[in-house]
Amino acid sequence: MRIEKYHAEDMQEAFRLIKADLGPDAVVIQTKKVRLGLMGWFKKPVYEVIAAVDEEAKPAKFAASVPGVTATKAPVAAPARAAAAAKPAAPKPAAASAKAPRIEAPAQPPTALPARAQAAAYAGSPQAAAPAVPAPAAFPHPSPLPEGQGMQPRPAPDGEGTLPRPLPEGEGTLPRPLPEGEGTLKLESSDVALLREMKNNMSELKTAMSRLSKQAQFGNIANFSPVLVNLYQRLVDQELAEDLAQDIVLKVNNELGSTGVNNYDLVREYVRKHIQELITVSGPPRLMTGKTKCIFLIGPTGVGKTTTLAKLAANYCLIEHKKVALVTVDTFRIAAIPQLRTYADIIGVPLEVVYTPTELGEVLKRFADRDLVLIDTPGGSPRNTKQLDVLREYLDAIEAKEVYLAVASPTKYRDMLDVVKRFSIARLDGLLFTKIDETDRYGPLVNLLNETRARLTYLTTGQNVPQDIELADSVKMAELLLAERLEA
Repeated sequence: MRIEKYHAEDMQEAFRLIKADLGPDAVVIQTKKVRLGLMGWFKKPVYEVIAAVDEEAKPAKFAASVPGVTATKAPVAAPARAAAAAKPAAPKPAAASAKAPRIEAPAQPPTALPARAQAAAYAGSPQAAAPAVPAPAAFPHPSPLPEGQGMQPRPAPDGEGTLPRPLPEGEGTLPRPLPEGEGTLKLESSDVALLREMKNNMSELKTAMSRLSKQAQFGNIANFSPVLVNLYQRLVDQELAEDLAQDIVLKVNNELGSTGVNNYDLVREYVRKHIQELITVSGPPRLMTGKTKCIFLIGPTGVGKTTTLAKLAANYCLIEHKKVALVTVDTFRIAAIPQLRTYADIIGVPLEVVYTPTELGEVLKRFADRDLVLIDTPGGSPRNTKQLDVLREYLDAIEAKEVYLAVASPTKYRDMLDVVKRFSIARLDGLLFTKIDETDRYGPLVNLLNETRARLTYLTTGQNVPQDIELADSVKMAELLLAERLEA
């Protein structure tokens, strides 16, 4: 297989280079944006595309390039002939053996032939038919038999003969029972670690094979319509996972056929529809008359939980005309309580500060006449186990609740995954993407929703209370990925 790397200003130019160099059978392996040169920060990013093609093997040319190897195929003995040659030959009279042909030395050393050809040639040669000389210890010379008995075996004494005699208990070819705790498969800690590593490697290999299979189907994108190539390039620019972008383009290409893929509006509509399929939204919390809804907002430090909580309180109180109360258990951050109290006074809702999980239950009983109770929690590092344990105690203190996780949109994708994993200390009812206005790459958000299968509830689009918050909409999320932007 031949693998090459190409750099181009756009994907169409990259595909033209690949097709001209590797041909129409080339497969795209990886696509990403890079900046070339030592001072690449000041240069315009270009596309780096890695492609491969499976070149056909040429046996004659290969054989001619290796000393001592010819292009002709070596004869291989038939299975029956090879089996007969492997059996020891019966001893022949001296006169007959004297007429046996003399064995000539090979014209070229055996190492000049491939191993398989050497084995085949040896199977048909006189050396293979010659019986091996047994070692004296393994095959003792038989003693002469008494006259008249010929080739018949003489009666063997009791307990002897051609069949094996019974062996004492615990002896024989089968292994004896081993004491408890012993055995042939006693694994050390290093062996367990090695097996675990092998298992992980097999899992990664399966994932890579699946990805390569998809990429093999996607390798003909150079022959796709310019409209599809352009939209694929836009999805990659938005940092949507390559396998998702490839799946979308392949589906649209198969659905629209050769004529529809040249209609930009139609292709864009189909691409948007498939992006929406990757996003699940939950809608707003459902409030029931006469029953209090308790909502926890959790997440790392600095994602905007307190501001988001104030936006929700203002919207439900001032616009929906619901009875709302605020509770904070964030007693770690000095400015948290004054900030939330200021919001509570402006909105006109009560605020309670809670210091223990037991106290939280008592406060919620006092707010039993409220339609909605919003609980602010302390932010912390996802890797701080102690802080997560404290948060878990507060969550476990309330049985009937909903838990929303706030994730900052500019966060790196791997860090997003880590946040979701470590903050899943209770069942998550939804995600909130905060600071959506502080990034222009929305592919990681879709990647996260697709990989975690989490439901999206709200998006926050600024610092203004209460207006900079909106219900999540799969159509808007898809449009964010497809929106055209002018480069600075």
